[in-house]
Amino acid sequence: MGADLVRASSGKAKKGEHHQAANPVILVRSETVQPYPNRSAVETSELTYVHPHRGKMLLAMGVLSICTFYCVGLMVGIVTWVYANNDLQEMRRGTRDDSGLSQTWAAKILAGIAIALFVLSLIVSLAWSGR
Repeated sequence: MGADLVRASSGKAKKGEHHQAANPVILVRSETVQPYPNRSAVETSELTYVHPHRGKMLLAMGVLSICTFYCVGLMVGIVTWVYANNDLQEMRRGTRDDSGLSQTWAAKILAGIAIALFVLSLIVSLAWSGR
């Protein structure tokens, strides 16, 4: 842990140096956490073009699929599921910005819930109509 800490001490600034604060400051080296650690540092440090994430749009579509019922909710849910799956695969490959990873996962989960609710309501309605 000692190698990770850098202590900046106070003192007179020499010519060409900036004056430091009177109180000592401890800086800790921060480690970056990648959502997909299988990417090497070379791949993540290079400047390459990646597609922007669609997390907010997919999250809105996921909420819409739950709020609407029957066929509209099913169609929006399926479209959201497919888009979210494609975006997550692109994020794993590194061709899409992964800053919207959690929003995309939430959209996929909401779309799955909407599809499950549609199937459940279909089963219930068929059971009630058979009486």
